[in-house]
Order: sequence, then structure tokens, then C-alpha cells
Amino acid sequence: MPADSFNAFWRSRSTRERTYLGLGAAVLLLALVYILLLDPLLETRSKLEKRLPQLRAEVRLMQVQVAEVERLRAGSQNAKQGALLGRIGVSASEVGIRDKMQQIVSIAEDRVRVTGGAVPLNAWLEWLGTLEKQGIRVAYCRMIPTEAGGHAVEALLQGEPR
Repeated sequence: MPADSFNAFWRSRSTRERTYLGLGAAVLLLALVYILLLDPLLETRSKLEKRLPQLRAEVRLMQVQVAEVERLRAGSQNAKQGALLGRIGVSASEVGIRDKMQQIVSIAEDRVRVTGGAVPLNAWLEWLGTLEKQGIRVAYCRMIPTEAGGHAVEALLQGEPR
């Protein structure tokens, strides 16, 4: 029924009144579209345009910080590897077998490979005992007797870097 009453109202108006009412409704509709849709969008866009340089600067800062963290992590890994490697080298020197070692190489953060030739068995066992007291254990060991007396050794030592 409301549609019938509106139709009756509309038909009772003159052409000129209908034109003015139609124009008024169109202006009112445009104003509502602007107020409810367009203005908030334009305002938001303006705020984002003002914030964009700040956000870009923050992204650049974060990228620099990520690079710094990665650099520090790499340095930390190298320091940890060097710490275990250094402890093993010092211990070998203290026992007196460092000069008999051909190679002491860090292969991971917590692993060091040791190779040597003509190492006296007693000195080797004493050294392994010293390492065990420091928390460094033998993960793998191969010993081959040499003609010079002693043993060619190859070992994988594992321990926590301090």
C-alpha cells in the first residue's frame, strides 16, 4: 500500500514539481553517496599517503636490522665453532700431542675432526680422558698402528661450545 500512496502523491504533482522533486532527490542521493562513501575513502587515502614515507622508512630500517641479525648470527656460529676448536687445540697442547696432529678442523658448531700420525697410545688415551672431563666426547675413533710406534688416528669429537 505505501507504493500506492506514493504513486498517488506523484501523479497529483505537476510536471514542474516532479522535475524539482526528481532533481532534489538526485542531489540528495549524490550528497549521501559523497558523505557515506566517497569522503571517507578520500580521507583514508590522504592519511595513507601521509604515512607512506614513514612506513617505507620503517621497512628500510627493518631490512638493515635483518642484515645485522644475520651478520651477528654468522659471527656467533663462527665464534662457537672456534671456541670448541680452541678448547680441543689447547687440550692437545697441554697433553703434548698437538705437534703429532696433522689436522684439527671444525666441521660443525659442536663437532671437530682430528687426524694425526704416530700418536703414542698412552698420550692419546690421556688426552681423550681430559676431553671427557671438559664435556667433549668421542663420537668416532679409528686407530691404525704405525711402523714408527704409535698410532695413526682419526676421530670425531663432539661437545658443547662454551
